[in-house]
This record gives sequence, C-alpha cells and structure tokens, in this order.
Amino acid sequence: MTDDAVFKAHLDAARTETPQMDAAFMDRLISDAMAAQDALIAPPPVAPPVTRPAPGIWQQIREGLGGWPGLGGLVAASLVGIWFGAAPPSAGIGIDPAALVFGQVETYDDLFQTVAMPASFAEN
Repeated sequence: MTDDAVFKAHLDAARTETPQMDAAFMDRLISDAMAAQDALIAPPPVAPPVTRPAPGIWQQIREGLGGWPGLGGLVAASLVGIWFGAAPPSAGIGIDPAALVFGQVETYDDLFQTVAMPASFAEN
C-alpha cells in the first residue's frame, strides 16, 4: 500500500466511527465549566478602604502656612527681623529707629534735628 492509500483508509475509518467520551471525563468537564461560570458571575472581592493616619500637629502647621515654600519665606523674614533687631539700620537722620518705636524721642525737633533757618527764609 502506498502512503496515500493508508491515509485514505484512516480517513474512511474516522468517518464511519463516532468517538464516545468517557462519562467520568464528561462529568469533570461539566463541573469545571460550571465553576468557571460561577466565578464569572460572582462579584470580585472588595478590598477594604485604605485609611490614612491623621496628620500630626507639625504637618498641619506646615500646611496652614503654605507648605515648605511658605515656611521658607517665614524663616527668611524671621532671620531678617532678628538681624534688624540686633543691628538696626540707621535712618539717615542721626537718630536710632528703636528710639522712635519705644518713645525715647519726645519732640519733632529731636526727630528731625532741625537746623536754624537762614535769615533770608525767616519771617518778619
């Protein structure tokens, strides 16, 4: 017999015989299919919501002041204030600005250190 004849004999045998499945195999197949359908129909498990711990007092203060940029500006302004308090700049008028704040200057004459006006500007 040639290869074609053998092949044709196998095809003829396959056409005439109908294969039968084993009953145990069929039961396993059906039970697996039902389990797969139940898994598709059932809702997925829901994870519990993630809770975040309450922010601490320092975090609340930082966020209330505008975060890190706000704190940076506050620190810079505080350091400048300490610097001016330790070494106040002169106002250019020969009087200490701290004296103005704490009331050590009593009259405007003391404040502006008036100079006698020349006679040409004096009134009669």
